[in-house]
Amino acid sequence: MIIRRFFALIGAALAQAPVQMERNATSQEIQLKILAFAVYELRLLLSGHLGSTSESEPSDRAAAHLAYALHNQALAVLEGGSFDPSEAVEAIARVDRLLGENFGQRLSQVAGDAV
Repeated sequence: MIIRRFFALIGAALAQAPVQMERNATSQEIQLKILAFAVYELRLLLSGHLGSTSESEPSDRAAAHLAYALHNQALAVLEGGSFDPSEAVEAIARVDRLLGENFGQRLSQVAGDAV
């Protein structure tokens, strides 16, 4: 249900106020901004699932904490900046430690030596 609501809100937001892209942006830059936009919006949508007293489903809490952990990096990308990948990986590791998840391990499996 949260994911359906998320995609409905993204569709509405893009229809009303398209993500501003530089005129000469590459396809990869545009893709990166779209994904950063999604992470930032997920952080906003899932904010009610944060905190140690949240009674949310574990998967909702994990998604909320993961989005929160990376929202500053997403904002940097949306503003045309960059971020230190090692700081992002550490933020993911903190979520793993807090919630007993294995996002960092799964990231390593798909990204290999890149992270």
